[in-house]
Amino acid sequence: MTEEFVTLDELLFALQQEYPDLVGGKDYLLARSLNPDGTPKEHARVHKWPDGIDRPDEAWIKTHVAAHRKAFQEAPVRYQRDQLLAQTDWTQAADVPATTAARYAAYRQALRDMPKQAGWPLDVQWPTPPNRT
Repeated sequence: MTEEFVTLDELLFALQQEYPDLVGGKDYLLARSLNPDGTPKEHARVHKWPDGIDRPDEAWIKTHVAAHRKAFQEAPVRYQRDQLLAQTDWTQAADVPATTAARYAAYRQALRDMPKQAGWPLDVQWPTPPNRT
């Protein structure tokens, strides 16, 4: 059984959650060695870290990445869902015809209910938006 290595994206996400005042690429740098074929050779690690703050070691990284894995997996799906909700905010204004508002209200509710799906967040069924007529 091969080990699943912590990715740079996973580590960056965990650090952003645990150290929100630090900025990746400015306050710290991440690194990871690759094999000649481009596959990972090791877990992502902290290459540069600010003085005066304990540098996350491999144990910290594994623990905190695991703790934030669900939120990491949800983030892009939530972002897309939130964009779709924002794009349809206009449908709930007072001057929108009632039939249009009702059709979009059902669609918007289906978007908000997506986290209740059994496959959330890795295997989701996106609701179909109604026509704008």
